[in-house]
Amino acid sequence: MFSGRKFKSMRAIMAIQGIILTMIVAQCTVSNEAAKPEEPTPIPTVEVEPTEDTRVQVYYGSYLETETSRNPERVIVDQFEATHPHINVSRQLLNVSPYTVISFLRQNPSFTVVLTVWADRDLSTAMDEEKCLDLSHILSDAGLDRSYPDTFMALGQHEGKQYFLPTFYSWFAIYYNKEIFDRYNLEPPETWLSFLEVLQVLLDNGVTPLVHDGGTGESTIIWFDYLNMRLNGPEFHAALMEGEGRYDDPKVRDVLETWAFLVESGYIAEETWTLTAAQSRDYVLRGDAAMMLMNSALAPDELGFFRFPIMDSTLPVGEVAPTMGYIIPADVQNPLEATEFLVYLGSPDTQTLLTQQFATAVGFLPINREVSQEIFTAEMQQGLTIIQAADHIRQPYHASFDSRLTRHLSQVLRNIMRGKDYEEPLIKLEEERQSWFD
Repeated sequence: MFSGRKFKSMRAIMAIQGIILTMIVAQCTVSNEAAKPEEPTPIPTVEVEPTEDTRVQVYYGSYLETETSRNPERVIVDQFEATHPHINVSRQLLNVSPYTVISFLRQNPSFTVVLTVWADRDLSTAMDEEKCLDLSHILSDAGLDRSYPDTFMALGQHEGKQYFLPTFYSWFAIYYNKEIFDRYNLEPPETWLSFLEVLQVLLDNGVTPLVHDGGTGESTIIWFDYLNMRLNGPEFHAALMEGEGRYDDPKVRDVLETWAFLVESGYIAEETWTLTAAQSRDYVLRGDAAMMLMNSALAPDELGFFRFPIMDSTLPVGEVAPTMGYIIPADVQNPLEATEFLVYLGSPDTQTLLTQQFATAVGFLPINREVSQEIFTAEMQQGLTIIQAADHIRQPYHASFDSRLTRHLSQVLRNIMRGKDYEEPLIKLEEERQSWFD
């Protein structure tokens, strides 16, 4: 999740952001090449040592692995136990990655645990299978339903019930090298037309305008998320992601043609598709490229950023915001104690402490509206402005589907970058959609 802010060296920044990069890459990795047999999902195991403690044991599944990141959680746990002496909270890593959450819930239906999870396809599956505890009345009674925006609460809703408490999110933006923009008197563009003008000025002056992480295909697919929402609107994008749209729709082809235009115009570094996220980011930091569409959790302070440009002002605005939060297994043995701890984690005081200790360092924002913005950095304030101006919040495409779909979409976009025909992988993508949803 999150740590302190303003580091004095790039080494410190990279150390913290490396944790987040691991989390995000683990969240949804897309295969680089043709389809490969998928490894069977490992079933997480829970090893609990015998104890004579008579208190109710609540296990807290967390992603924070380093000693530095664990200390604030110890403070939170100690404060909770001080006011709930009948409960003992044990922090466990549990080896629960975003790809094994559903397996964990299937194998440990009665385990008293509060799990940190992403709002991704595993969460959707868990809600569909009723593997998560219904939190509707619990959050309402605690007043948390009024503290969290509907746009984010909707991520954890299924058939009128609330199963997931979203607590933190990161955002996407076009990050840019400030020195390059100053050198050529460039201003962060707000519209697509002004964005294209900036791209051309940079290219005319021998500067590569754009680079991105092409190594896993994730950043390429994020471009699809944004181009589709900006060209066709977030409702069309949502319909496509929910299986109600077709990939051979002319609107999708407009997206692909726009992507091809950026590539063929020389606006994107040719070597992009071989680069990792860290390498792409370093390109922009060194000035080898001017800009990169990037997640805030990976972005160093040295870079400025602006919202992905508006292409059609008549359309609602959609933004991609990877979101994490908490769930409890549906058949948990001690639901009262587990929900008490979950409500405590989602409270304004706890969220404020986590924001101060973690979020200000790695580009995450708290969802609880009662967390004072006075503790936000300038970058957090700017990110909040982007998200608050959005009409729709979406999770990344590559976090929402099985790798079969993301693999084919990645191949379509990568073929365009390599100057290859993309018709065949586009046909396979539509066939896969029909197989997936029909």
